[in-house]
Formats: sequence, C-alpha cells, structure tokens
Amino acid sequence: MNNLFLKAFKHCLKEIKKDKALIKIIEYIGLLGSVREKEAILKYSDLDILIILKTGKNGYIDYSVIKSLNKINIKISEIYKDIPISFLTHSFFDFEKYVVFDYLIHYSWAEIVFGNKKTFRSRINKIIFSKKPLRKDIKKIVGEYLLHLRFNLFRKLASCKKDKKQIKLILDNIIEICNYQLISNNIFLDKKKNITQEFEKEFPNIEPVGFAKKSYNLRKNWDKEKIPSNFTKESITFVNNCVNNIYE
Repeated sequence: MNNLFLKAFKHCLKEIKKDKALIKIIEYIGLLGSVREKEAILKYSDLDILIILKTGKNGYIDYSVIKSLNKINIKISEIYKDIPISFLTHSFFDFEKYVVFDYLIHYSWAEIVFGNKKTFRSRINKIIFSKKPLRKDIKKIVGEYLLHLRFNLFRKLASCKKDKKQIKLILDNIIEICNYQLISNNIFLDKKKNITQEFEKEFPNIEPVGFAKKSYNLRKNWDKEKIPSNFTKESITFVNNCVNNIYE
C-alpha cells in the first residue's frame, strides 16, 4: 500500500515543479509522517508534504501561492481518493519565531526531495539547538501539552458518534501521547512502532497495561482487526493516567 502513497507523492512533486512561478519561491520540499516512516495505512493515513517557502518580511505568503498549491492538491486528490493530502506550508521565519521545539525535531526528520538536504539540516538543527528547553523544564512543557491533547480528544469524543472515525481519532492521539511521555524522559523517536514499543519499556505500569501496543496493532491492522468493545473506555482511562503520571 505504501507504493500508492509514494506514487501520489511523486505526482504532487511533478505538478509543483511544472508550475514555474510556484517552484521559484519554494526552498525545500520534504516527505513527512507515516509515509516517510513506511508505516502508512491506506484509508487511514495522510500524505504529509512539507513545503518550505521563500517569504517576505514577517513570513508573508502571497495568496497566489496558496491558490496554486490548493489547485494542485485538488487535482491530485481527485486521482488518489483514498489518500488525504496535506501540504504543510512553512518558512524558516515560522521555524525561528513560533514553531515549538518538539515539532521542529519532527520537521527535521523530513526526507528532503527538493532543495539542498545538508543546508536544510544545518539550518533547522541550528534553530532546534537555540530552542531546546532545559531538562528541568521539559516535564512542565510536556504536561501542558498533554492537558491540551486530553482536552481536544475528550471534547471530540463527546461530540462525535461511535464509529471508525472515532477510533481513528483515539489512535492518533494515543500514539502522540505516548510520544510526549517519551519526550518527558528526553527520548525522541520518529517511528510509531518504536514509540509504542519504547513507551511500554519506559512506562510499564501505566494502566491499562499494554494499551500502547494494543493501539499500534489496531492501527497497523486497520481493515482486518476487530475493534474491542471497551476500547474507547480504556483509552479514556489511559489518557487520564498518562496525565497523572506527569503531574504526580
């Protein structure tokens, strides 16, 4: 299935390069997320494409750029109907002024396919180093973000019907919560499988025990594995206990 994602990615790249006015103001294009990690699941995963733009003062992006990218996105999305395509439009002004440390780390893992890879890595690593929080501050930052994740997840669960979309929402949040728990221990990993495996090692007593692994397996076998009847209830317990782990 990963081949279909890569095919869609190459098609996007081809269409962007065909637009001579657009390509002139793009510094880098990179592949992010599940597709880069070779963990993409058809009818589940997005195709995340990082597009770093050359911008004017204060990171100004002209409407014509967004319009051109939107036109390409719509065109490709009509061909690959089962793959949601996300153009993550940024500039280095964004990286310097507002993108937070942990997101910068994830962006730094992008597989650069347009622009100089070494220059991209050097520039973003310099910004990461300047923003890296002190060890004593990491737990505070993670705790605040976990509270935000919990709020967003619970408000959405309270507002949507119980179906596969609800379970997908839970799975995405569970893996992100596991990731931030690891960040609180200064561990940064770039693959979902590694994140959930390491979480089980680092936090073996967070209940329900084994829930991270269970969530990963359910995601991996999205169209095959039956969703447990108590999964949503267990997920709420798990999220609450992850927050408790940070604040106790």
